[in-house]
Amino acid sequence: STRSTTVALLGTLVGAGGGDGGSGADGSYAGRLLGRSMIATLVRAQTLADPYRCARLRDEDGSPPPTGAVELGGYRWRRDGSTLRGAGRGGAATTVRVGVIADARGAAGGTVAAVTALREAFIHAGADLVISLGGMGRDQEELGAVLGALADGSPWPVLALPGDREGLPAHRAAVAAVAAHGGLVVDGTEVRRVDVDGAGGVSVATLPGIGNPAQLVAGPDGCVHDRADADAALAALGDRPGIGVLATYEPPRQRAAEGSDVVTGGVHVGDRMLAEALAAIASPAELVLHGEVGAPVDPAGRAPRSGPLSLGIGAAEKVRATDTPSALLVVIAEKHLHWQRLTVGGRRGGG
Repeated sequence: STRSTTVALLGTLVGAGGGDGGSGADGSYAGRLLGRSMIATLVRAQTLADPYRCARLRDEDGSPPPTGAVELGGYRWRRDGSTLRGAGRGGAATTVRVGVIADARGAAGGTVAAVTALREAFIHAGADLVISLGGMGRDQEELGAVLGALADGSPWPVLALPGDREGLPAHRAAVAAVAAHGGLVVDGTEVRRVDVDGAGGVSVATLPGIGNPAQLVAGPDGCVHDRADADAALAALGDRPGIGVLATYEPPRQRAAEGSDVVTGGVHVGDRMLAEALAAIASPAELVLHGEVGAPVDPAGRAPRSGPLSLGIGAAEKVRATDTPSALLVVIAEKHLHWQRLTVGGRRGGG
């Protein structure tokens, strides 16, 4: 199939089969031909129905893990397999600043210019790391345009996750293309934890994709996770001191009226499975960063609190005159979290 050919070219090991026609019922030649065509279509649709479970933590196969090092923003960043580590600034850093962006939803209209402006806002704010949570585009061209605008000349690495919109082959191809042009962007399906020194330590675990395959804009090329993947991502934060952060696309289901998963009409749209995973144990995640909800709500209060703090990022999209592209800057100082919403053309506060 086209999908398996594309994935093979990317060097990604997945299961994808082609459809095989069956025989039609007794009757005319036209009827048999139509029957075979319908059965082939159904078989192929069933074969392609399962999207990629890209959040599954792969077992080590004995081959050397990907490694590499680069210095940006006073940090020396090193990748060791599925972990990216940032150390430096002489151990004197008292804060870590994380920029977070989501939902460009393509490169139409003024979106690329808006992402470029938000990148400049991150630079001005002194971000140490930037996370793209997904919903950024569907094909390689869209994703390359927005991720390139975010990473081009930036003094920090960009950790890019697929959300509901990204096809996994397109996401990986776009990340590779941006990196080939000098942008330091890493794939959040391959790098599953980022450790940053300073402020007592900050660890970010990634949970790429979404929980419900039926809600994938990308269809069968999209990326999903399940409860086991959520549990594994949270467990990855358990052996690090400092603040634990879960980066994902969907919000967890919440109950409070000011929850970050609330949309127009007061409806909660968060993922129940993720909420259950966060509540099942004393979660090491003190902060959940998510996209998807286009009208961001700034929850009241500051962490630490009795449960993880969830923050919706808002949308970077700019296709209508009324769109207000936004992103989030999270400032972590010791055990305290502060956040500020950044908008194109101005800034507005948070917690």
